[in-house]
Amino acid sequence: MTARGRGWAGRRGRGREDGGYTLVELLVAMSLFAVLIAIYMAGIVQMTRSTNRVRNVTSSTDEGRRAFDRFDRQIRYASAVNRPVEVGSDWYLEFQTTATGSGTGLCTQWRLLASTDQLQLRTWSDVSSPTATTWTTVASNVVNDPASQQPFTFHPADSTYNRQRVDLLLVVGNSQPGGAQVQAAFVARNTSTATVTNSATTNPLVSDTQVCQQVGRS
Repeated sequence: MTARGRGWAGRRGRGREDGGYTLVELLVAMSLFAVLIAIYMAGIVQMTRSTNRVRNVTSSTDEGRRAFDRFDRQIRYASAVNRPVEVGSDWYLEFQTTATGSGTGLCTQWRLLASTDQLQLRTWSDVSSPTATTWTTVASNVVNDPASQQPFTFHPADSTYNRQRVDLLLVVGNSQPGGAQVQAAFVARNTSTATVTNSATTNPLVSDTQVCQQVGRS
């Protein structure tokens, strides 16, 4: 009788040991699991942000490079460059390229629209009644501050630098983190100290004699 009692009691003891987890142990395990999930999700969020930032930087850099290349190909052959003008919050720059052989030059006008953050250009023949092309968007998401980040800066030809120069500043980005800045100086090779747009005695911000103003700034 005593032996059976001891065996039954031993089996009851083993049953309690194998009965599973207590509520406290379960809560601790769930808390640890929640912490691990939070760490994992934080890593995923950070990775996603980094990927988006790299993508935005790459996209912005490509936009800026396209604008740089196109501006460089055009401005280097200019024979006269106007001082840039701000109309409202939009910036305009015109320059004339003298064509060889035909006797008719080409006018090119660039503008940065503050309302749409688009850098655009159009062209027309340098005649009295021209027909300008439609605006072509060269870069989007150009977010220069019109007041403090002037996109075009003109330098007249003088005794130190005998060619006109234009500085280009473009801040390219969007609402997401990441962006790029393009800043470079360009030389108009066909200009000189005799170019008519050098002088600005009446208004230092506007060339006394302007070229390529047949279609205006709009």
